[in-house]
Amino acid sequence: ERVKPSIIVLFSDGLPTIEAPGMKNIMNNISSSGKLFAMTINMDETYPGAVLMKKLAEKSEGEFWLVEE
Repeated sequence: ERVKPSIIVLFSDGLPTIEAPGMKNIMNNISSSGKLFAMTINMDETYPGAVLMKKLAEKSEGEFWLVEE
């Protein structure tokens, strides 16, 4: 039996490096995958990657951290 994770930790710039599923598909699936805790560094909060990771964390009832060096 496949066990779903309850917590996902992501450290990323939030930008896809290969073909990625559409935003709607990602948003629809994130809440069923567990709570997402996302972190990025040295990025403005309006940067598209930061906006995406914050939305994903909020949707999954996780948290988003924007860390400055």
